[in-house]
Amino acid sequence: MPESVDKPLDERPLTRMTSDRLQAKLDLVGSGGGGRLVYAEAVGSVYAESGPQRLVGDRVMYDARLGTALATAPEGGSVTLFDDRRATPFTARRLR
Repeated sequence: MPESVDKPLDERPLTRMTSDRLQAKLDLVGSGGGGRLVYAEAVGSVYAESGPQRLVGDRVMYDARLGTALATAPEGGSVTLFDDRRATPFTARRLR
């Protein structure tokens, strides 16, 4: 299963996503072959985690520069957000 891991250079926590299909864009840095993640789009059986939050859904677009994610579900489906700081998971068709 493809996986994307983003370790921001600032104080934000590491973000990890796995899915059936994953597409990512990198900005190449220097001549050593390294790069910085710009965005990642995960489709199909998506699992994402960052700090105390975990998300399960069908499609997630992660913007690494802003550290934000947009998760969507097809008609009749749902996205679920689990947060260790809250007792109850949050479910919706679309979460940002």
